[in-house]
Amino acid sequence: MKKLLLIALLSFLSINVKSQVLEKTLQEVKKYKNISYDDVLKFQFSFQESAYIDTTHVQITQMPNEMQIGGYFKLTNKTATQTFDGNKTIELNLSDSTYSISTDAVTSQYSRNILYWSKQLDKYLKTPSKIKSLTDTIINNVPYYHINVVVYDSVKNKEHIFDYVSLTIDKKTFLPYSIRDNSKGFDDAGTVLSMLEEHTFKNYQLNPAGFADLSVATIPGYFKLPVRKVYTPLANGTKAPHINLNDLAGHPYQFDNLKGKTVLLSFDFVGCPHCIDAEQTLIKLQERYKNTNVVIAILYPIDKKEAVLKHNANSKITFTSYTTEGTVQNLYQYEGYPAFYIIDKNGNIAGNYCGYTNELQDRLTAMIDSANK
Repeated sequence: MKKLLLIALLSFLSINVKSQVLEKTLQEVKKYKNISYDDVLKFQFSFQESAYIDTTHVQITQMPNEMQIGGYFKLTNKTATQTFDGNKTIELNLSDSTYSISTDAVTSQYSRNILYWSKQLDKYLKTPSKIKSLTDTIINNVPYYHINVVVYDSVKNKEHIFDYVSLTIDKKTFLPYSIRDNSKGFDDAGTVLSMLEEHTFKNYQLNPAGFADLSVATIPGYFKLPVRKVYTPLANGTKAPHINLNDLAGHPYQFDNLKGKTVLLSFDFVGCPHCIDAEQTLIKLQERYKNTNVVIAILYPIDKKEAVLKHNANSKITFTSYTTEGTVQNLYQYEGYPAFYIIDKNGNIAGNYCGYTNELQDRLTAMIDSANK
């Protein structure tokens, strides 16, 4: 009995120590009204061949009464700035002098800054049993605590799903050096996706002199709303335009070979999460129309054959896939990816759809069945 009590006591003390580190980090961060730093962001989905890495200069002003994220912030990198003033987020595209406005503070991985992570630490500390110690580490001769938070870890539909947040914390300052979020789960379409998001914080300045006023986000006079190109989908009965195709061996494929069949064309690109979702629908349609004259073909106007081959292997895609020219969007007129066109056996357009929804299978099935009569 004494042994069990000792084990329980040691376990409690261990949990308490780990929680104290995070509590100290949270207290240290909240001491400063104004903070600036550089954030090296690394981000990658499981279906992406390589990680996206970018560096952003971050300025935050903590305002405890601000309800969304606990303050104001401004993010600046080579191509854009993003400013949240407690009411709105204004993003300025520096390459073409266009802007967009949102009422949300967190609109991307970029905006998951120290304000965001402070709120997360508050949540983690409410379940201290999920806070685990990892081996301490030394980076550039500086010692760091290494702590892992198990946000969730379970099995769903025979898949191991999880969300682990790993924090590296300076033992002297208690400021975070890096926060790494590694997760795996299901998206709205039921597709299993893994995601890695890592923030490395450098060049902290705490309550620096002459800090900018972030309470009002404004749009410079020479910025404008982006001009949105209007795409008009091809009408049913229109002759399907010819497309130059290459198979994944790099050989030209004659588009005319598809005549006499009902064809579902899916316009995709590797790295598009909604295209990944749509592929699950296409797998079901492939099973539904096997041994019929219905052909499902995926066309890649952006990617090289090597990227498509790798994607198909990783995603176990067996559909006929072709690369084609980027100008195909002007021929078939679709606004984004994924996009779908149905061509009947006479070579005429019999339907189209753009985007992914949970009703995609029903919509495509109805158009294919109508064209296949």
